[in-house]
Amino acid sequence: MATDGSARRVLSVAMSISAMLDLTGTTVFRLVRPVLPDPPPPGSRPDPFRAATDMIMAAHREVVVHPPDESGVTIPE
Repeated sequence: MATDGSARRVLSVAMSISAMLDLTGTTVFRLVRPVLPDPPPPGSRPDPFRAATDMIMAAHREVVVHPPDESGVTIPE
């Protein structure tokens, strides 16, 4: 039967692991930050949602333009 003590131990171990990983990630980020390139200006990047939508629409047009063959499978030319 589980007790409150065992739950506290599990939580303690989980919090310890997350704290170590957080400190490690912070340390690595601080070490490599001077080497990383500067981010581009906010307005220079294309909208990721727009790029994904354009790709989906292009694929849709490609499939719709080509009629299905005898088996019902659409094969692009």
